[in-house]
Amino acid sequence: MKVLIGNQIKVGANSTIFEGLFPLKIIIKRFSKSINNIDYKSHKKILELIESKHVIHLYGSQNTSEYSEFYLENCESTLENYLKEETFSINKIKKVFSQLNEAFKLMVKNKIIHRNLNTSNILIKSLNDENIIVKLGGFSKSTFSDKVDLLSSYTPYDAPEIINNQMANLKSDLWSIGIILYELLFHSNQPSFDSYGGISKNINDNDLKDLINRLLKKNPNERIDWDDYFSHPFFNNNNNDNIPIRRSQSTPLANMEINLLKMEIDDHKAKINKISNENIELKKIINNTKQENLIYQKKLSDYESSSYTNKLKNENNILNDRIDNLSSEYIRAKQTFQDTQNNYEKLLNDKNAEINKLNGSIKELDRITKALNIKHNKHIKIIEKYKKKYGDIE
Repeated sequence: MKVLIGNQIKVGANSTIFEGLFPLKIIIKRFSKSINNIDYKSHKKILELIESKHVIHLYGSQNTSEYSEFYLENCESTLENYLKEETFSINKIKKVFSQLNEAFKLMVKNKIIHRNLNTSNILIKSLNDENIIVKLGGFSKSTFSDKVDLLSSYTPYDAPEIINNQMANLKSDLWSIGIILYELLFHSNQPSFDSYGGISKNINDNDLKDLINRLLKKNPNERIDWDDYFSHPFFNNNNNDNIPIRRSQSTPLANMEINLLKMEIDDHKAKINKISNENIELKKIINNTKQENLIYQKKLSDYESSSYTNKLKNENNILNDRIDNLSSEYIRAKQTFQDTQNNYEKLLNDKNAEINKLNGSIKELDRITKALNIKHNKHIKIIEKYKKKYGDIE
């Protein structure tokens, strides 16, 4: 498969990400073997096993002596980036996790441990108001449950057993899911616990509170299992879905948060006023620029009609005429050269013919000379013979 590699987007600890075309826009994730020699076959097999509309699609891959590359579906953004500007209602959390759970079910079915669940690896394919489509990605640390090894680095999303240098298990990803849910509520991936081991912050939805508390059990044996997770009332109870998070009319904490929200609203209003004022200034700048452009156009028109411009045009015409004359002279000179060359070649051919003729005459003279020499020698022999027989003749 032919893939065009575009601009470099990001350099991570484990990989480098590029834009690509194949022929549609894709993401190219390259793992250098000198830095992180991932199990290419295992990584590819995992992505193929959990093929789903809610898992990032693998278009293809290649494995060389220097690196491994995976050609992946392109998505608009990540949950991490979305959280920087937006808050989540209970309803939106359910929409996100109803999609992610489809991917989690395939992982559990194939006994795959992700080991890198976090908001940066939850990819947003499309977003429109409350409608959000997400896909699970970031499978570079994923492994099968019977091939688990120790990780060399940790993140705030990792389960306590992993951080304590123990092997990950099928329940380790459930801790990470609890951290993600907490982060959607409170914009933090470092939960605070009360003296009983539960979440210390107030959560209005009782089902969601129960789910997070059961997910964030430090002892994996006490942690909720996958079957109970998928069947939990939070995912199957539609009551109070549209209640905004972190709001309560009955606690001082909620009143304080309402006041904070009011302060945020006032802050946003101030920012809007500032942007409005900046917009007015921008319009003034645009109008001034338009006026300056009109002045420039007039100056340009005057310049084009000036005597200096006419002088340049005349000089340009003279140069063009000179170029035409030189071109004509060149053509004539070229023709003269061609005629001279033809005459020279004809003369050369004639001289060669004369030389060949003279060579023929020379050869004929050589032949006659040889014949005369032969006759002369015969006559000398005859004379010698007579001398011997009759003596010298006076």
